[in-house]
Amino acid sequence: MRTGWLSTTVCTRTPLRRHAGSRFSKPMLSSLKCSMLRITSSGSVSTNSLISPMMSSRQPTQTSGSKQTPSEFFLPGSVLSSGFRYENLSLDALPATMDWRAKGAVTPVKDQGQCGCCWASSAVAATEGIVKLKTGKLISLSEQELVDCDVHGEDQGCEGGLMDDAFKFIIKNGGLTMESNYPYIAADGKCKAGSNSAATITGFEDVPANNEGALMKAVANQPMSVAVDGGDMTFQFYSGGVMTS
Repeated sequence: MRTGWLSTTVCTRTPLRRHAGSRFSKPMLSSLKCSMLRITSSGSVSTNSLISPMMSSRQPTQTSGSKQTPSEFFLPGSVLSSGFRYENLSLDALPATMDWRAKGAVTPVKDQGQCGCCWASSAVAATEGIVKLKTGKLISLSEQELVDCDVHGEDQGCEGGLMDDAFKFIIKNGGLTMESNYPYIAADGKCKAGSNSAATITGFEDVPANNEGALMKAVANQPMSVAVDGGDMTFQFYSGGVMTS
């Protein structure tokens, strides 16, 4: 039984990378970044037990000409269009920082528990953000609706899935209902057909792979849906701050 908590702060000093041909091209001093580790709800779980159910974002099936990648995704736009909507933006024109929480486009953190539906959580968070930008309303949408109902393709509830396929389901389904109407239970459930849609999207697009400049342009303009490999033990005890490795 845990009767208290233990914390430690880990700091690393890393050089900030610059992009040639932009205002980020000049050398600068390294930046000190720290993260906080402490006993969390996952701290007493073995690493294998934690990773097995939670690290369940599936790898996309690669086909000839497919633009699906296990990288970042963003909304809205033409589904898997041939161009990148922000490619003509200048890096010099981007803000120095961007925090979509400060813009009111991010709902409170949701805990997926021991259910491998990170794909659903990521897709829903991005959808919530873009709906806020388009309508001015921040609506907490239902991850559980994706877990229960988006099961006839690549996505398989707590057993894993892909954000791309979640976006396709949202479009085909006409949107998602509010979380309050379809609460999260951290387990596979029976699909409640006919749930009233609270918000929807018209499309999605992939950020070009391995292109930090493109990622900077996209995140400066809207919230992103991302997948992170959280298999390192550090994630099990993460409490706050910036992780650099």
